[in-house]
Amino acid sequence: MIKLLKKLFRGDTMKHSYLADENQLGNWVSAANNIKSKYGLIKALGYIIGEKFYNLSKDYRNNQERMASIEEERKEPDYNPEKIVSGGGKFIIDLDKEYEKAEKEVAALKEILTDFSEMIKGSFTRHEIENYFNSHIRLGTLGHILTEKEHKEFVEKEVVEHSLETEINDSLILGDMMKYFNLN
Repeated sequence: MIKLLKKLFRGDTMKHSYLADENQLGNWVSAANNIKSKYGLIKALGYIIGEKFYNLSKDYRNNQERMASIEEERKEPDYNPEKIVSGGGKFIIDLDKEYEKAEKEVAALKEILTDFSEMIKGSFTRHEIENYFNSHIRLGTLGHILTEKEHKEFVEKEVVEHSLETEINDSLILGDMMKYFNLN
């Protein structure tokens, strides 16, 4: 793990243009280790897996879905890559360019998720990670911060979206995440 962190902090393996900071993954792992020492294992894993790894996994799945959607549109006989969309005005997007962008992000995110999962496995034991996934986890930024009562209130006040669709999507993302930790 130390060797991998040193390489990351030197930037040797950080070819991830998706991340703004070339040391981002290492910084998150360091933060998780600090959280573990101050607040415990569950909070640390909630931060590193339930929030950071989840958000990257969600972006990965969203980009895959975007590509699939564009592929379906391409099958239409009257397909035109230029599409007029509205939202604060009308503008034209190029679906072919959108597809290329999503394709690049999928490739980058797959690499990031692989590297990130290896770093996490280097900082936490398989048993700790497996127990975390087997516990009743809430995913996302607020998942590991809110208590059950606070989470329920946030859902009731629609601060946190909670529907059948979000439950299904989170289940699919959770399955994707578990594969990176060899838990499926």
